[in-house]
Amino acid sequence: MAKWAIAVMVAFVALAPFSAAQKSAPGQRKRPLPTVEQSSGPTQSDEEAAGAAVDTFMRGIKLIDLPEGKQMLRNVQWVTGLADYGENFYSRPVYSEATTLFQGSFDTDIEGIKGYKRLMELKAVSEVKTPLIVRFLVIAFKDKTTGHWKVLDSGTDDSVDVEQSVRFFAANLKNTQMTSAQENYLTYGQWLLKAGRIVEARNALHVAAGSKMQPDSGSGMFSARPEIIEVHGAQIKALLDVIAKITGEQDLTLNTE
Repeated sequence: MAKWAIAVMVAFVALAPFSAAQKSAPGQRKRPLPTVEQSSGPTQSDEEAAGAAVDTFMRGIKLIDLPEGKQMLRNVQWVTGLADYGENFYSRPVYSEATTLFQGSFDTDIEGIKGYKRLMELKAVSEVKTPLIVRFLVIAFKDKTTGHWKVLDSGTDDSVDVEQSVRFFAANLKNTQMTSAQENYLTYGQWLLKAGRIVEARNALHVAAGSKMQPDSGSGMFSARPEIIEVHGAQIKALLDVIAKITGEQDLTLNTE
């Protein structure tokens, strides 16, 4: 019995320091247990998201003969349906290889809103199946209502110098013999938007909406055809809708300031 009592005493004394160590000293706060933060994973930057949209657009061009390719394009194009007429907005060349020459964001005339452009060199194929090397520019803007980036325009060679095209169409606004005043202001507004001059583009498009629909030379011109006039109307509406979603604005009244 005495041996059992001694054994119990020894065990108690041996455990006493450990038990005391678990108690906080007077006035000392217990240190909280570390918590493990839940990570949501890396977030995608605007430039990365814009680049991904352009990548999808380029894959869609390669697969345009398939339903999946057409769907890719619809998902990332700002302009679809009737307004997406010919190559008015999108050039979609047959190509085998694309090399990026430049890519990045650019400023617009509205603070906090940026565009994205990528200039590429394509190994393309002409309509008669001859190989071509062409420069190819794609321009994208972010939809503020969804947070998604979409492609506004794509073009080859002559379309690469956006500012030069803005100057050209500005100088030809009054030339209404072959094209109507509506078409001229529509085209001018489109190029202004591609240049990031959003406010000016919106104003030009409002002018287009109220301008004469037929060229001065008469109804025999291509631009005077009813189906083309209908396309121009759809394009004006589409671009004004693009601007509303880029800027997050719903009021599209003409800015006269």
